[in-house]
Amino acid sequence: MTTISPSPSALSPAATSEAPSSGTPATARLRLVTRGDDAASSLSANRAIREACERGVLRNVSVMAPCAWLHDAFEQLGHLSPHVAFGLHVTLTAEWDFPRWGPVLGAARVPALVDTDGCFYRQCAAIAENARSRRLATVAGNNTAEAGAVDADLLAQAMEEVASQLATMRAVGFRPVYMDEHMGVGRAVNGLSEALHAFAAAEGLIFRPELRPLRVGHREDANYGAAMLEALRCEAESGAAAPDGTLLPPLLVVAHPAYDDAEMREIRNASNPPGRVARDREGQRLLFTQDAVRDYVAANVTTLRYDEAGAPRRHEA
Repeated sequence: MTTISPSPSALSPAATSEAPSSGTPATARLRLVTRGDDAASSLSANRAIREACERGVLRNVSVMAPCAWLHDAFEQLGHLSPHVAFGLHVTLTAEWDFPRWGPVLGAARVPALVDTDGCFYRQCAAIAENARSRRLATVAGNNTAEAGAVDADLLAQAMEEVASQLATMRAVGFRPVYMDEHMGVGRAVNGLSEALHAFAAAEGLIFRPELRPLRVGHREDANYGAAMLEALRCEAESGAAAPDGTLLPPLLVVAHPAYDDAEMREIRNASNPPGRVARDREGQRLLFTQDAVRDYVAANVTTLRYDEAGAPRRHEA
């Protein structure tokens, strides 16, 4: 895949919709945090994300520190700051049969997080099931004290790995502004969600899992550009401000841009034969880059980085 060069209008206010969100309740623009996940997971993803930032409406990029193409991600994307905010995509699962990835600390350091191949488990539920099996084994051995320590040990290993992922991301040159979760892993370990909030605060990272998602939904035909337009128009009808003129909290849209190319066609697991993921992620790229999406966003939506989205309201936190 050839390297994408910025078009003459790339990163301009018209192209990125950095228009003010002022106006009456009836005319206030929708505010939308646009996020592209899984940078560093493939060369294809890195280049598609770059295109989505330079020619599309993408403003936030979530980076997977354990993956093979982290250095390439910085080479492709690092220059986009500060127009684009980068975030740590906390990664404690590896959902594909190919490719696989594991902890940056190594399997021996965090054995509670890895499957038999030394890589992360494929699903969040498998992390919890492994912990449950360890608890049952210790109870069966009449070691109730050790059984109570299983969850604490798992949480400690998870947070040690998260800290190492952040350090790894920073070491290659990224300056992350926010943090989020790959596959919603915060729900997989008792206490992990709370620990992630505390960790983000200590590291000066924005952590906003409460942002309301724009309901784009899965498309079997991968026509996510059309789905994006439909969802935005639906939200526009509802309005971007409350009756008293107060702006409503921004929405969040997340996609995983990549190209339908040879690299992506090799990605697979039991639910996704070779080629399916490539087609779907090509469609997710178009969610951010399709001309019709760009035009609608330029006229009607203010796209935001996480650090432009404001603090959560009391009832949202």
